[in-house]
Amino acid sequence: MANQGRPKTGTIEDRGPYQFLARYSINGKRPSKTFESREQAQAWLDALEEGAAKGRLEKVFAAHELTVADALLKRLDLKIGLKSIKSEISLTNRVIKHCAELCAMGLYAVKTDDIQDFIALRTSHDLSNASINRELSTLSNMFTVAQSNFSCADLKNPVVQGLRLREPRGRCHRLEQDEERVLLRVADRMAATCATQIGSIIRFACSTAMRLAEIAGMDWLHVNLAQGTVFIEETKNGESRSVPLFPSARTLISDLGVRNTGPVWGSKAAIISAWRRVKAAAIVEAERVVQEEDGDPGLVTRLKDLRFHDLRHEGTSRLFERTNWPSAKIKAVTGHKTDAMLARYTHLRSYTLAAELAALEGGVQAPAPAQRGCAEAEPLPVDRLQRQQWQAVSKSASILKALVASQPIVQIANDFGVSDVAVHKACDRLGVTKPGRGYWLGKHPGGDADLSGMNLR
Repeated sequence: MANQGRPKTGTIEDRGPYQFLARYSINGKRPSKTFESREQAQAWLDALEEGAAKGRLEKVFAAHELTVADALLKRLDLKIGLKSIKSEISLTNRVIKHCAELCAMGLYAVKTDDIQDFIALRTSHDLSNASINRELSTLSNMFTVAQSNFSCADLKNPVVQGLRLREPRGRCHRLEQDEERVLLRVADRMAATCATQIGSIIRFACSTAMRLAEIAGMDWLHVNLAQGTVFIEETKNGESRSVPLFPSARTLISDLGVRNTGPVWGSKAAIISAWRRVKAAAIVEAERVVQEEDGDPGLVTRLKDLRFHDLRHEGTSRLFERTNWPSAKIKAVTGHKTDAMLARYTHLRSYTLAAELAALEGGVQAPAPAQRGCAEAEPLPVDRLQRQQWQAVSKSASILKALVASQPIVQIANDFGVSDVAVHKACDRLGVTKPGRGYWLGKHPGGDADLSGMNLR
């Protein structure tokens, strides 16, 4: 140990239940501190001994005097210059403002029970689980940073595994054909009077899975149509990347009129404004179609729910559907850092997966990889395609069994455009066992099953 061979300069006095007074004496200084256990008191004395042995006792003293609020603010100083600094400052200020009791505690005094009290407090403030988890991540990172940067090597992180709250499933809004058709029809109609080519931007976002800020930040200086790439100098995670383009995406850019430098599409504010106008007009047209042509009333609801960021989800999903690339290549295009985050942006349609399963068993031919989910190819009418796929699925016990085991029957029926009664009859005919009533409600309380993790290629 670091304090071997040195005279003992610390004592521990038992002052009563859960009160242990630790005293230290060196060079005329006599710091003392009360702890809830003898082990905590001894750890404090050992840290001081080690600091004295290495000539950095002053830093150790200062580290043990840090409060949670002090450490949170010192952590911010290390993050100056990061792209996320504004959100970090906002989150830190929120924790300090609303959790005064925790933030006033000494850094070394915080235990897991205190973090649990913090979670209970923030839950009582009606914060979402996701918001509370972000604050927990900030606190956890603060303890990690303190260990490596604030002379707190012996500090333990009380934000242990299992404390984080369960979050609802992420958004899953695939851009259906009727939505895309109405949006693009309205956008193309507005093209003559709108400086921002929002129709081309929608098509480009679905093709490349690029973020809105990345599309708005595109500069002609970084567009290489000969190679078919766009260099993104600044992304959300602070790293640059080069995005390969489908030929159709190259055409969308070249149709704008190639220039040497300057913004390709326009400012972020202009794109957002054009998107809102197109979406509002598309909703009005969808309502007219529903009233006059007996269209699907769900179209209006889906358009109201649609966000521009859903196009990034759509583009990511289409990359999986249109290629046989492994996730590493997909991440290189989309910029996702982990497989877990990539999975959150990937929503494969179950009827497309069923077509592939059917092809593996000699049923109907699955679409070629280059055309799966491709808006540029001329698709079969939805009802006709679904009918063909259901005919194949309803004759294969193994395919139907796999589908029934992965998602509710109501969802299967919706994906193939049939009634749930038809699915039940097919299961009975083929001898496929169905989960009991309430099974999916208990297993997936937030939504349906997700097949995105199945390897069907």
